[in-house]
Amino acid sequence: MTLYVRYEIAGIEQPEVKIGKVSNSAGADNISSRFTLNYENHQGRYTDIFNINDSVEIWISTAVIPVDKTGATKIFNGFIEDIKIQGGQTKNTIVLSGRDYTARLQDLTVEPEVYTNQDVGYIINDIMTKYAEDVTYTQTTIGINIKRMELNQISIYDALKRLADQSSCVFWVDVNKVLYFQEQGTTSTGLTFDNTNVTKASWVESRNAIYNRVWVYGGRYLSGYRESFTADGGSEFTLAYKPHNTQVFDSGVVQVGGILEMNPTPSSGVNYLVDFHDKNIIFVSGTNNGDIPTSGDTVLVNYDRDLPVVKFGRDVPSITAYGPKTKVIKDDNIKDPNEAEALMKSELDIGANPKIQGKLNIENTVAIIAGQTCVVNLPNDGISSKTYEVLEVSYDLSPSKLLSDQIMSIKVNKRIKDITDTVKDIILDIKSVQAQDYGDTSSLTRYEFFTGSVGNKMFVTAQQRDIGSLFYLNHAVNSMLNGSYVLDSLNAGSFYDVASGGDVMSDQFPMTFPFKLG
Repeated sequence: MTLYVRYEIAGIEQPEVKIGKVSNSAGADNISSRFTLNYENHQGRYTDIFNINDSVEIWISTAVIPVDKTGATKIFNGFIEDIKIQGGQTKNTIVLSGRDYTARLQDLTVEPEVYTNQDVGYIINDIMTKYAEDVTYTQTTIGINIKRMELNQISIYDALKRLADQSSCVFWVDVNKVLYFQEQGTTSTGLTFDNTNVTKASWVESRNAIYNRVWVYGGRYLSGYRESFTADGGSEFTLAYKPHNTQVFDSGVVQVGGILEMNPTPSSGVNYLVDFHDKNIIFVSGTNNGDIPTSGDTVLVNYDRDLPVVKFGRDVPSITAYGPKTKVIKDDNIKDPNEAEALMKSELDIGANPKIQGKLNIENTVAIIAGQTCVVNLPNDGISSKTYEVLEVSYDLSPSKLLSDQIMSIKVNKRIKDITDTVKDIILDIKSVQAQDYGDTSSLTRYEFFTGSVGNKMFVTAQQRDIGSLFYLNHAVNSMLNGSYVLDSLNAGSFYDVASGGDVMSDQFPMTFPFKLG
């Protein structure tokens, strides 16, 4: 069976592709869908045709595809990110590459947000509404509650991946630029792959992906603590924790403190010193200082202790079967023990058993959606009617493959990490360290760069108040509404006074103030 393909770039068909490759991926696998197209660029034919961010749509069918694409299936929708010209001056090749609209989720970040006791669907809808562009999401109730999640300037994609990891879900952006986020195994392709449509199969099983002991280290927080001592004539009182923001009372009288490392010789009026690293409160005495507490005195020490968010879990059956293997996660953005525990459990669920990844070369199938499930029945490979998730769908759109219907291969079951995942983890770790200082700010300057003019339309609501006389804008008394000056702060250059013409005024009226950007 011969297959036909239609390429549209910036809405115009560009059919003469020498080499075409498309890879569609489920979002939770750290990669977006992507494409590569090679054109013979004789005499610079395409040099000035293609531009960065041009849309790219690819359609496939078992029959010649008409202009309106009737009967064809769209397998890719994205845009150009890279243009490479290589070869000689009169005969060279132009290579176009880019990603689908998952890229928009990878290119934009979530500003500092904290979600508490919210359904996953609500969180996704909020993120997509506030920060996403070009990709839509229809809110649904996933039915999985997130106790707490803090997001600090990480990409929308990474935020969705964190949600997917904690809720055992999978997500992807389809060819209509719609985000799908659902529990794993929810939607089936309805396809079975066996010896009737699989031309080649390979399987990899790896212990490298196992981790059955998981530590999660989150951020740290200060917690108030009090310790009580009965003085015995000594000058040192040892605390249980290293003290922050210390307050000391001797028989109910507040004492004046200092820092041992900073005040080795106490200044006048200092009653005690804090030895932070050795967790000691040391009373001092002398001509200029207070006395050491008298035996029998009650010494109270109020202070803040610095506590980490730490959770540990292990899977005993996995340890017994495969041996112990530890994974340590450090994320200072995790401030809540419940969030740390949820992440720990999710990681154990993912990593307790070896991962098996299959690669199948398929024929007689036009399109498959990564993220959905399929049935694989290859008894000779030890796989008998098992339901697997489709991780990735790859298309080789070269002319010879289209003629022989050998264009498609898929990856199924569990993805085994490679060097790209290691690099991604390193990048995320760096971002996590940087994000410690991110947070909400009371004031924020935003800059917009554009060409053209802009106007600012303001609406002022005047409320009724009986002042016994006329209303005047900017008048010291007669511009007061409900006891506050709500109009006298407007400054619009050559603005004119307005009188109500009566005792009271209650209305809403627009005022437009032109201004110029320098």
